[in-house]
Amino acid sequence: MFSGLLAAGIGTAHGEEGEIGAHIFWQQDQPSSSLFAVPEAFAPMPAKRMRQELYLHMQQGLLSFRGQVHATQQADGGYTDEKATINELYADFSLADLEGSIGKKVVNWGVGYGYRPLDVIQREPRQALRSFDLEGVPVLELAYFSAESAVTAVLANRLRFDGLTPQQGAYEGALKYSALLGSSDMHLLLYQREGEGVSIGGGASATHGEHLEWHASARYLASYTVPGMMNAAGFFTPERHRHGFLALLGASWTWESGYSLLLEAWHDDTA
Repeated sequence: MFSGLLAAGIGTAHGEEGEIGAHIFWQQDQPSSSLFAVPEAFAPMPAKRMRQELYLHMQQGLLSFRGQVHATQQADGGYTDEKATINELYADFSLADLEGSIGKKVVNWGVGYGYRPLDVIQREPRQALRSFDLEGVPVLELAYFSAESAVTAVLANRLRFDGLTPQQGAYEGALKYSALLGSSDMHLLLYQREGEGVSIGGGASATHGEHLEWHASARYLASYTVPGMMNAAGFFTPERHRHGFLALLGASWTWESGYSLLLEAWHDDTA
């Protein structure tokens, strides 16, 4: 099955402290020979769907907000889903020599384009042709910055709401060290999720001249959980495994015209 995707942005207004606008996405089945054919695995939503978004981004002092109201419906009008989402709502603060944030925030870590082994907090899906605005994770983030390095600590809990009732998730903690070494960036990571083993990883990216860039990262997991067999109730039974490994290797070449060629290969034991 293949799909075609059309996206448009309308009515965007900018200000010094905010932005408001709308997006329209339309996705329709297309034959595999079509110029607009997109493999189903890379489609951002099911086929024959239309999605309208009204979004608002604001920053007032140390407080940041990103939210949206969206509606998704079938092309024939037979199905409609409406939802309001607070993508981000957090406050920045300073504590001695530390910079921090508390609230619901998008925390993207790691290097890579199609896959990021070090993206332990946000876990952004990166293979879709067009991703929608990310929904942040409730976090407490503290960071120390020097001239050429930074240390960041994050405590997170994927709190969700069933109606007005909060549903607490597992606690997660991560510690990241980043350093700039000439034209190279280096990252070291320590991660722990409640009920699972420790995970350690590292990554780097560098540029050579004006055209070549390469990036690589890897992470070891003491234990991890994946969906197993479907039970009689129609739910997948989690399966726990030990000793997992995630890895990424990639490079890009950019011509003077601005066009780029990107190549990436990755391995994921949790897939």
